[in-house]
Amino acid sequence: MELTYRTEGDYLVPNLTFKEKQPRTLGKYACLRKEYLKQHKKVMYINLLTAGTLAEHLNEIEQTATERIEIITKAMAKADGVTEKLKANDPIKGDFYDKIDIRKIDSGGRYVRR
Repeated sequence: MELTYRTEGDYLVPNLTFKEKQPRTLGKYACLRKEYLKQHKKVMYINLLTAGTLAEHLNEIEQTATERIEIITKAMAKADGVTEKLKANDPIKGDFYDKIDIRKIDSGGRYVRR
């Protein structure tokens, strides 16, 4: 990659361009990660942005977080005995979020039944 410059006054300014990418809709976790990087990891954010890998990084975060949520949700449902039959028979009583206690998740993201 050859870098070219343009003259502005007495200065040589590099001609930097970003690769044009189609705008993606960011999910919840990608947006949270982007805001975190902007506020707390500014150098990393700028490096990802200038390297053109920010969108790829955010996509990976979104995918990983979504997979993790699915794993945790299934584990919590299994630990509390929530089944498809229970949800089909009585959706209100079988509501997953009424049966679980979010405080039972340990620091590793595992659901601990007490």
